[in-house]
Amino acid sequence: ASARSASGGQLLVNQYEREGLHSTIFAIDNTGPMRQGTKEENPLESGINLVLSFSNLLLNYQYNVGVWVMQRNRGVKRDVVVPGSGMEQYLRIRRRVMLVEAVRFVPQIYNISREFAAVARETVPSVFLVTSLVENNVMQLKKMLKIVRGASSNIVVVDVLPYSIFQKISPYDISSIYTEAYSKKAKRTIYREIAGLAEIVPWDPGQTSYGKIISRLTVSLR
Repeated sequence: ASARSASGGQLLVNQYEREGLHSTIFAIDNTGPMRQGTKEENPLESGINLVLSFSNLLLNYQYNVGVWVMQRNRGVKRDVVVPGSGMEQYLRIRRRVMLVEAVRFVPQIYNISREFAAVARETVPSVFLVTSLVENNVMQLKKMLKIVRGASSNIVVVDVLPYSIFQKISPYDISSIYTEAYSKKAKRTIYREIAGLAEIVPWDPGQTSYGKIISRLTVSLR
């Protein structure tokens, strides 16, 4: 059955969550903005490492954890790892996220897959969206968040900042300082666009370790 209503495209949710521990789903944005930087160092690589580390922690505490890759890569049949528990689930998540690649040359549109919609309807999860917010994607993300909000207990947007990556690429380029200052001002405008739809947690991997950001994010668990 479709997980959208016939009229408004809104996600349909169950009245009651399934029994057991609450589910958490990591949504990984793999569109163009996540490729800022180099092949080895970019928001997507940092985001994948964060998801793996955080998933491992939650699974050790018997949480139900799943993953949604927001843009399906060629040759990969499924974009969702259904929430589950135990270390076998960690291996499923790891196998899936290791196949994630940034999608190039696609319109900055975020569609909710039927697979994710069905899982959200069944589990009403906490959603941790790992993305890199820019002017080009915020309005489309806003539309998507409005829909997901109705089928989740809470949404946390982890905004992966590329400032440290840029400074590492051009350590003596003073323009990077001005770029960062401009970007921070632009970020405030972007954050206002999605305020009220999700909690926003900025994260620069070069400034804040995985351990510290995970400690911060655990506060937002439901």
